[in-house]
Parts: sequence; structure tokens; C-alpha cells
Amino acid sequence: MIPIRLKLKDFLSYSDPDPLDFTAFEVGALIGDNGAGKSALLDAMTFALFGAARGCEGGQNQDRLIRDGADETEVDFTFSLGGLEHRIVRRRTRKGKGDLNFLVSDGETWTNLAGETLRETDARVASVLRMDYKTFTASAFFVQGRSEDFLSRLGPEQRKEVFVRLLDLEAYEKLEETARSRSREAERRRGGLADRIAELEGASAELEATQAELATAEKASADLAASVDGLAAELDGAQRTVGELEQKEAVLNAALESLAETERAATEADSSLTGKRDLLIEIDKLLARSEEVARAVEEAVAVREREARAREEQAKAADIDRRCVVLEQELIAEEKSIRRRLADSSTRANTLAKEIEGLEADHVRAEALEKQLQDAHLLEEAEKRNEIQLEECRLAGARADAQAAAIREKLADAKERMTLLTSGGAECPVCGEPLDAKHRAQAKKKLQSEAAGLKTQQDSENAALETSRKEFKRCVEERKRIKRARDDIASVSAQREALLAKLERAPALREEASALASQIASDEAALGEASFGEGLRKKLETMRSELAGAYNAEEHSLLRSRLEELRGFEELSGKIKQATQQRSLLAEDIASLEARRAELESGLGQRRTVIEELRAGIEDLPRERRRRDELATRLDELRREQADLTAAAARLSERLEAARRAAADLEATRTAEVQAAAEHRSYRRLTEAFGRGGIPDLIIDNALPELEEEANRILGALSDYEMSVHFQMEKLTKSGKTRDTFDVLVHHDGGVRDFSMFSGGEAFRIAFSVRLAMSKLLVRRAGARLETLVVDEGFGTQDPQGRERLVEALNLARAEFSKVLVITHLDDLKDLFGAQIRVWKDPGAGSVFDVQPA
Repeated sequence: MIPIRLKLKDFLSYSDPDPLDFTAFEVGALIGDNGAGKSALLDAMTFALFGAARGCEGGQNQDRLIRDGADETEVDFTFSLGGLEHRIVRRRTRKGKGDLNFLVSDGETWTNLAGETLRETDARVASVLRMDYKTFTASAFFVQGRSEDFLSRLGPEQRKEVFVRLLDLEAYEKLEETARSRSREAERRRGGLADRIAELEGASAELEATQAELATAEKASADLAASVDGLAAELDGAQRTVGELEQKEAVLNAALESLAETERAATEADSSLTGKRDLLIEIDKLLARSEEVARAVEEAVAVREREARAREEQAKAADIDRRCVVLEQELIAEEKSIRRRLADSSTRANTLAKEIEGLEADHVRAEALEKQLQDAHLLEEAEKRNEIQLEECRLAGARADAQAAAIREKLADAKERMTLLTSGGAECPVCGEPLDAKHRAQAKKKLQSEAAGLKTQQDSENAALETSRKEFKRCVEERKRIKRARDDIASVSAQREALLAKLERAPALREEASALASQIASDEAALGEASFGEGLRKKLETMRSELAGAYNAEEHSLLRSRLEELRGFEELSGKIKQATQQRSLLAEDIASLEARRAELESGLGQRRTVIEELRAGIEDLPRERRRRDELATRLDELRREQADLTAAAARLSERLEAARRAAADLEATRTAEVQAAAEHRSYRRLTEAFGRGGIPDLIIDNALPELEEEANRILGALSDYEMSVHFQMEKLTKSGKTRDTFDVLVHHDGGVRDFSMFSGGEAFRIAFSVRLAMSKLLVRRAGARLETLVVDEGFGTQDPQGRERLVEALNLARAEFSKVLVITHLDDLKDLFGAQIRVWKDPGAGSVFDVQPA
């Protein structure tokens, strides 16, 4: 994978910078202050490729990648792979929604390789790259803070898994699984065929026995058919006899229902006759009270008229009473209004008193603020002195920086001359004369003395520079204090103006307090003497006099009671009128019912005689029914037996046909079973070849010596050949068995230690050597696609000599990688890697960069 173009929008500290063109350089250094956004460019590439970055692996914490204040981020990354140009555009929103496009170009048009889902598209990207995020960052992508991921963060099993992926051995895992699956399928097929052979052999052996059983079953079925026909004829005769008797039974049931209906009609006639006779007696009793009821009705009319007049008087008295209540409520409301006004006036008077008291205190505060404002001119003098001191500190710092730079140049020159002297040149780099051993020692001593003096001057200048920085910091703090004092003066002026505005209200407040005091005295006098509402009190007294003789409640109650007693007689008057009309009709109904009752009694005797005759004619019906049911049951049994024999014969026919087919299929099935067994053995051998101990292990065994040799060549150059590594792929367990591993053993100081026992610069050099060797190995192998080497901040743990050796190792890798990108913030390394991509923070646009060619 060779990067071509990177476009960011709202990603980490980047807003919307111009695209980064990787075609402008082959080897480049990303430079800039810590936190400027150098590593964010590499995070953008891994986010586009795998949807992951530092701290956001596995789909976690994706919101961290979106720039503060933005709702979504987008990375557009174009790269070359296998001679084709690919482009990935990945978006992510704060709501968790994602979008991914994966395109490939044939030189003229773009073809979209994206799947239907985000997960499917990610899988296609990983398939094309032939690696995932873990494999990518463990090989040719040295992420900041994870230089030893492949050795320290990954366990032995995970190291081997990454190595297998990088060697493109996953294809053998798929072949092994496919061979194992097909071997199992062939074995299942062979087992099924063996079972089928046993079944066919048994079915073929039963052929003659099945023929004999079928003949016996067919003869028994024919014999049983004759018995079924005879019994069916006998059953038909029994059913005809039962049918004739059941018709007679139906006539009897109809006669019984008619008799029951006549008896019910006679009973109903008796009941109706009794009720009508009782009602006639009651009507005669009611008609006997006609005169008494007429007198009571006349009295009720007179009492009702008197009660109506009493109700009118009651309504008039109630109206007067309501008007009195209204007047009383108005008096109470007026008193409450005066009391509320009195309470409000008292509250306002208290408030005014406190406000007036506060204004007197504000007057004193205003005088104090006026005095503070008179001292403002002192701040101006202090501010001028501070500006002069700040400028002096800036000049002193600049002088110290210039002197320190000059001393560094002299030290570098002395170091270069010392290097020439040590390398054994023929002339002295100090005086130019020919060198002998004595002259070399004198020149070396002189250079060392000169370097020591320069180092002393450098320490002195550094101390002076530190003193200047402290003084500058003190002046900055003094400027902040003066600014705060100025802000305080502005606040004091505003407070004074506000107090003066408040004091202008004092006369108006005192006048309002005096008016309130007069109102309070007036309201208190009115309440104490009850002198309010005089007109209302006079109206109330007049209405109460009218109410005294307007209505007699006791007399009205007696009229109501008597009217209630007479209401029953009024109801009886109406019933007497109805009874007079009803009596003649009731007498006619009674005569009609007596004639109907006599007619029904005469018909009952005739129906009972007919019923007795019908009962005698159906005495044999139960016996005939039992005989019919027995014949039907026996016929069903015979028919079931006949059906069973027919079904048995059909089954035997099928068995006979199956036995004949089995004899024909047996030989073909035996041939297929032999073929399935042979196929199973072939796929089992392929499973062993593609699995552990097979072709993948042979490939690893062939690649490891090359990887180990390359790693030791790089590590030797980095460690002055004091360290070397050895890869151990198997180890013995406590039980004496071997298990797979990927341990990295380091030979150092005459001993062997595991990589985990190293730290700091040594650990980084070992990890760098292994990682770089692995990357170079994979680049040289035909199936590998690692064409870019990225090192993110790998030099901070090294001493100067270690850094020089790492630079040499990277320069050696240039010939085998199409693109080399190094991120560093060390000044002495910035000019050693060709082109520079300078990154800095812009206050408005966020992180920005530009490319400076070599």
C-alpha cells in the first residue's frame, strides 16, 4: 500500500485543510511541536483503512475522532496497491451513524467495491489489503507509544497469528478447513451408504417369504368378503323392522304432547278464572268507599290553594333575607379592604424606612469610592514601568539565545574536529600539521579543553537565560495584576455612578413616607370607631324590620302535612272511576272462561284412551333395536378385519417391490461406498498437509531464518553488535509435550533473556529491528503488499549514538520501501529525512501543514 492523497474534514484537531499529496516525496519527515497534529495524520489513514485509530480500536470511542464543535468527520484516502489506484471515503457522525465507500480505478473510471453494509465493506477492504488493523500496526506502521506492540503487547499466540497473516498463510487455514469439511462429508456419505447396503441386503433376503405372506393375506381377504355380504343383508331386514316401530312411536309422542298441551290449557283457565274472581271482589270493596273519597278530594283542593299562598309569602321572605345577607357581605368586604390597605401601607412604610436608612449608608460609601478613584493615576505609572521591564527581558533573552546558538555551533565544530582526529587522518584538524602519536594526543587534549570551556560557557549562558525567563515571567504576572487593578477601578467608577443615581431618590421617598403615615392614622380610626359603611347599615336595619312579619313557617308546615294525608284519597278517586268501567267487562270474561274449562275437561278423556292403544303396539321396539345394533357392531368388526387384510396385502406388495428394487440397487450402492471411502482418505491427507506440521509450518520454518538474519543484521548495526535475537516457535510444557509459541530470545552480555526483560532504549532497538526486518521480509516475498514504512516518534528513548544508528537503519530501508515517513520533534533529526511536512496549530483553522521538498 503506497499513499497518494489524504483529505481530512473535522478530524481530531484538523478542520478542513488542503489535501496532503504524498507523490511529492519518497522519504519525508513530519515535523512540528508536540500536540500540533502530526500523529493525527497517521490516525486518519488507519481510520480510513480500518475504521480504527489510537484509543479507538474495535469501534470504541469513535466520537473522540470528531473535531470539537463539529457533528461529523470525513477522511478521503487514495492509495496505490498492486498497480491499481484505490480510494476510501469514510464518514462518522456523533449519533453513531457511519458511511464507507471503497473505489478502485482502472485509469479512466472508478468502480465502487462497497458492500450492502458497513461491516461487509470493511471486510472487503481488509481482504484487498490482506491484513487488519492489528497486523498493520504490528508490522510496518510504528504508532507513537506502541513501538513494541508486536513483542510486548501481543502474546506468543497473537504474534504467530500476525506473522501468519503477513505471510499470507490464511489461505492454507481455509484450505485445511475445506479439506476437513469435505473429509467429514465423505465419511458421512460412506457411513450412510454402508447402512443402506445392510438395509438392501436384508430386504433382498426377505423376497420369497414376502411372496408367501402376500398369497395367504389375499385368500383370507376373499373368504371374509362373503361373510360381510351375508351379515349386511340381515342388518337391512332388522333396520326396516325398527323403522316401522319407530314411526308408531312418533305417533304416540305426538299424542302425548297434545295431551300435555290440553292439560296446560285447562290449568291456565283455572288460574285465570280464580284471579278474575278475586279482582271482582276487590272492585266491589273499592266502589263501597265512593262518598268518603269525594269529600276528601274537595278538602284537598281548598288546602292546596292555602299552601300556594304560603309558598308565595315564603319566597318574598327569602328574597328579603338574601338582600340582607348581601348588605352584610358588603360591610364585611369594606372592612377587609380598609384592613388590607392598612397592612399594605404599614409594609410600604417599613420598606421606605429601611430604604431611607440604606440611602444614608450609600452616601457614606459614595464618598469612599470617590477617594479610591483619586488614586487611579498611580496605576498608569506602574504600567509604564512594567512595559519597560518586559522589553528589557525580551532583549536579554534574545541576546542569551544568540550566544547559546553560537556556542552550540562551536561545540559542533569541536565535535567534528574530534571525529576527524579520532578517525586517524594524516593532518591535524586543529593546526593542519602532519600527525604523529604525540601530536595527536596534544591536539586531542587541546580540543577536549576547548570543548570543556565551551560547555562551561554554555552552562553559564543557560543559567543567564533561565534567570531572564524567570524575570520575564514575573513581569508578565505584574502586568496581569495591573490589568486586574484597572478592571477594579472601572468597577469602582460604575458603583459610584449607581450610588449617586440612588441618592437622587431620597426626597421623593421621604415625602411618600409622610403621606403613608397620615393614611395609616385615618384607617386605624375608622376601624376602631366602626364609622365606615353608614348607608349600608341603615338599609340593613330597614330590611330586617320588613322580614319580621312577612311569613309564618309553622302554619305552612301544617298545610303541607295535611295535603300529604289527602293525596291518597285523590289516587283512590281515579281508581274508582276506572273500576266502574272495568266491572262489567270482568263479569263477561268470567262467564267465557267457565265455558272453556268445561270443553277442555271433555277432550282430556278421549286423548288418554288413544294413548293407551298406541303404547301396546310398540312394546317390541327395544328388543328390535338391540338386535339391529348387535348386527351393525358385528358388521363393523368384519369390515375392519377386511380393511386390515387389504392394507396388509398392500404393504406386503410394497415390500415385495422394494425387495426386488433392493436386489437391483445393492451392487451400485457397494460401488458408491468404496468411492466415498477413497474420497475420505484423500481429503484426510489434504487436511494433514494444509494443517499443523504441513505446508504452512514449512513456509514459516523457511521464512524464520531469513527474518532472524535480517533482524540481527539491523540490531547489530543499532547495538554495535552487542545484541542478537532468536525466534523460538515451540516449547516443552510441564507434561513433556510441545506447544506452538512465538518467543523472542535476546543474546546480550553473554546470556539469553526474553524480550520482556528489556526496557527503554534497548527494548525499542530490539522491537525496531524485528519490526523493520519483518517489513523488509514481507516486501521481498511475492505475496506481500507492505510498501510503506511509517515511524511515529521512535527516537526519544535513544541516546545520540542510538539515534544516529536508527537513522542509518531507516536509510537502509529506503531501497526496499516505496514510501518512508518519519515523525519527529527532535531538531537535530529534522534535516536527515529528505522532504519535510511541517505541522502547526492555527488559532482559527486548527491544525494545518505544508510540504517542503528536499
